[in-house]
Amino acid sequence: MLGVLSAILAATSWGVSAIFVRLALQHMHPAVGTLASLVVGFVFILTISLALQAHAFLDLTVAAFGWFALLGFLNYLLGSFFNYSSMHLAGIARAAPLVATTPVFAAVWAIGVAGERPAGLTLVGGSAIVLGVAMMLTERRTG
Repeated sequence: MLGVLSAILAATSWGVSAIFVRLALQHMHPAVGTLASLVVGFVFILTISLALQAHAFLDLTVAAFGWFALLGFLNYLLGSFFNYSSMHLAGIARAAPLVATTPVFAAVWAIGVAGERPAGLTLVGGSAIVLGVAMMLTERRTG
């Protein structure tokens, strides 16, 4: 239950933060906004990590650090930059649904790289996401 609550809180946080990103990007370039948010996030999570799990830093292996460094580059640096750029260029209402295709990409990589075998409902859900995005992209704007 705690995992489900954490996922809902994460989704809520990302949804609300999109509004703040859009407001902030009225005053700066997405690259500067990405850097600002990463610096603030780094300081915040470093403080919490040191306060709650300082000993875990001693257990961090070089391999684990490498994987987390790759994650940081792909997710927090590139992902944030392209997410902020998409909101700046296309607006939240158009960009957010496209960013919500994350499960499709995660499933494709999980199947291709990790050899996972998705359940039938996972395939149905992924297909629904792709169909929804296709419908959104072909919708004609009015006004």
